[in-house]
Amino acid sequence: MRALAAALLVTVAALFQLTQVGRFAAAGGAPSLVLVAVVCLAWLGGARAGLGSALGSGLLLDLGGQGPLGVHALALIPAAWLGTRGARHVGGGRLPAVAAVAALATIAYELVVGGFAETLGHAGLGLPGLLPALAGSCLWNALPAPAGLLLLERLERGLVAA
Repeated sequence: MRALAAALLVTVAALFQLTQVGRFAAAGGAPSLVLVAVVCLAWLGGARAGLGSALGSGLLLDLGGQGPLGVHALALIPAAWLGTRGARHVGGGRLPAVAAVAALATIAYELVVGGFAETLGHAGLGLPGLLPALAGSCLWNALPAPAGLLLLERLERGLVAA
């Protein structure tokens, strides 16, 4: 049941990201609800949940036309790893820590996507065009991460109780 709920969550996040995120782009960057969902799922569910959500949601983004097949799936793997590692090494300050992990995951994600774009010769998408938007994207992803973690914890408690 948890796997089904996680799959539904990343599917909704990917669909929202593919269709609505452009409207929220400001402060030099844009939010990535998929990245936030992957970090939070990895934080709560460990490596298996994080990697599964990273690969599944990344492929949904790739199939939605946001780049060559596999780029987003590969770029979300560091986010899952950071989420898993963050959960293991943080004690009481988990909400600020998950925000920091989401910001770090954003940097890793954007560097992988930007590196692929640079390698494939996509003008305007490469590393030089990436750096100005990186700080804004980090902020956009760090801010909702604590709320996402709390929401997933509440959902998990509801699934366990049911």
